Amino acid sequence: MMNSRTLNVTCRQPFTNSYHYINNLHKAKQKSKSCALHDYIKKFIIGISILLLLLTIWGIGRAEANDQAFHTVKYFKSIMVEEGDTLWKLSDKYMTNEYSSKNAYINEIIHINNLENDTIHTGQYIMVPYYTEVDN
Repeated sequence: MMNSRTLNVTCRQPFTNSYHYINNLHKAKQKSKSCALHDYIKKFIIGISILLLLLTIWGIGRAEANDQAFHTVKYFKSIMVEEGDTLWKLSDKYMTNEYSSKNAYINEIIHINNLENDTIHTGQYIMVPYYTEVDN
């Protein structure tokens, strides 16, 4: 015959093990949920990062496309020389950034107007070049 202690120990053992098993199973499920949440957050952050990267690349491409939406065109304007005008004064008024210097601009005015030198006279009409940006 078995003694009651042995019986109690034998009866409690499976219960204790079952309790620990269920408790450990519950902890494992919680840990699994925590890991799943962690993986979800990690994937979400990676997805947002990729989206931001793509939007940045797309934005830069659009900015470059907008820069190319305009191009510079050279125009000529006929002006009448007024009293006190010189080619140097006219270059201050009409020269744009495309010219490397005032001398380069004045030399072009002399060339396109078939002038002998940089002397101009009141009442004379001359062509002056200038650049402007136009829409494609």
